[in-house]
Amino acid sequence: MDVYHKAPFRLIHELSKRLKDSLPTTNPVREYWNPTHNWEFWEYFGPSFNVLGRVDAVNSVEAYAFGLRYENDCDFSGNL
Repeated sequence: MDVYHKAPFRLIHELSKRLKDSLPTTNPVREYWNPTHNWEFWEYFGPSFNVLGRVDAVNSVEAYAFGLRYENDCDFSGNL
């Protein structure tokens, strides 16, 4: 992508949850568009992209480790 935006992946779910529960969204929206925290997982979007290749499926240990790492982003997003 020549022009793209890098945003914290977890915040999309956090915003959805807050909208459903009629909770404030200002801080998560601000963090999504101007990240200040060291997030673990990011999403990138732009006008176009090229697929570089396939990624092999992970084993159960790697999947468990992913969950632990993602929990850090979940914990932080809930405190915004």
